[in-house]
Amino acid sequence: MNKAILVLSLLAVCLLPGFQSQALEENEAPPLKLSKWLMNGPVKIEFDKKDKDADKKLFVIEFWGTWSSTCRDAIPLLMYLQKKYRDKGLKIIAVTREEENTIAKFIEANPTINYGIVLDDQSVSTLTYMGESRIFPKVFIIGNGNQIIWSGEAIDLPTILDKFYNGRFSQSKQREISKLNQELQVAMLQSKNELVRSIAQRILEIDVEDGFAFRTMMFAYENDEKRDEAIQFLSKMINDNPKISRFNFIKIDFIARYPAFTQELLPTAEKFLINFADSPDELNNLAWSLVDRFPYLPGTLELAWKAADKACNAVEKNGTDEQKSAYFNTLALIYYKCGMLQKAIDTQKKVASLLKDNAAVQKSSAISLAYYESALKLQQQISNSR
Repeated sequence: MNKAILVLSLLAVCLLPGFQSQALEENEAPPLKLSKWLMNGPVKIEFDKKDKDADKKLFVIEFWGTWSSTCRDAIPLLMYLQKKYRDKGLKIIAVTREEENTIAKFIEANPTINYGIVLDDQSVSTLTYMGESRIFPKVFIIGNGNQIIWSGEAIDLPTILDKFYNGRFSQSKQREISKLNQELQVAMLQSKNELVRSIAQRILEIDVEDGFAFRTMMFAYENDEKRDEAIQFLSKMINDNPKISRFNFIKIDFIARYPAFTQELLPTAEKFLINFADSPDELNNLAWSLVDRFPYLPGTLELAWKAADKACNAVEKNGTDEQKSAYFNTLALIYYKCGMLQKAIDTQKKVASLLKDNAAVQKSSAISLAYYESALKLQQQISNSR
């Protein structure tokens, strides 16, 4: 999954007052009242007490709608997570209360979705789980023998699932955070941004990876136009947590939106190259962010090349086709930026050849390839005319 895309999605909701549902957490998950499975179903939410691995079983319930761009943007992330954790028993279920024909058309246009899609029976499940909230998509994780162990935004799922499957998820900490989130919601509704930052900081002291608290902190800084303090906060989070990559990507996006802090970019990227030298996915995401978000800033192209080249070398022999395709896509863009048009074309062709059955990749790759080919054609025309 391309983290550059994920960061954009994260920041797209950064200024939205999305709050975690508190009433349901810590309680037994209400049964879902569903009317018809339209894709990859039916899926039964059940926990066998005799199963020794029952405590490792998770169901992710997403409430969504095709009308929401944020919901649509979350689909690649959910597909990635379903594939990544399928062998561990994870099952993702997307619940919608839209008309069947609307969803059917959407599925027809998106046939590669690999998780369950089901219709909500008269909106009963949506209202039961979400109450008055209208922030979509909304995600609930059911585990621990049919308990709601977490709820929040889809963008935070990778962190939560990584914690759970690597033994770092603490339900007691989550309960403490849930109580603080209630205070945070009130403070945000009252526009008390200083209090918002104080509560968010308390949450981050409990769990530095809490995405909602982090976004809320950034929202409060930006809402008060305290951008200097915001960049200092981001820098501290990076220095204190050098192995958490998303703080770096959020800082990079912040710099892209506020050019006054451009001088912070190259040192941040250079430090990232050191801290994530052995993480090809992270290096590729850094390379893409640099060339995509800062097309004319001197120094970014050189760092992007270092990151992309190192990432490609790392997966040349043992990487997956998905990794190679993503990395070649980045590399082709860098070649194009350097004026190496034929190499950009040749590299972009590799992207499509690796994932022939992925319609989305084929479509986006074809667009890039056509652009590079037109650039080469124009280059030749101009060269021949002078």
